[in-house]
Amino acid sequence: VLAYSKAEQAEYFDSQKAYWDAYSVMTTALNEATEKGLRQGLQQGLQEGIEKGLQEGIEKGLQEGIEKGKAEGLQEGEKIGEYKAKLASAKIMLDVGIDKAKVMTKLGLSENDMEGLI
Repeated sequence: VLAYSKAEQAEYFDSQKAYWDAYSVMTTALNEATEKGLRQGLQQGLQEGIEKGLQEGIEKGLQEGIEKGKAEGLQEGEKIGEYKAKLASAKIMLDVGIDKAKVMTKLGLSENDMEGLI
């Protein structure tokens, strides 16, 4: 049986206490650093995700807007072209002596449309 003196036992317990105190401090610091790293990583990931999502959304919105604008522009252009063609046809019909009322009915033009032609 090994016997230790009270001084040796106290020294041993003090060294064990110092070890566990240091271990506790190290573990606490590691846990805090891990939590801080996770928070920063989440914040950075969230920020990058927002920026990427925003950029992709802008690109998609622009593409969809361009496509919609083209389609609406074509429709509007067709309406304008059709209207000008009706006016040109009305002018020809009036020039050959067709009655104004018949021209308006046939082409679906109003009195206001006809004003510039007469």
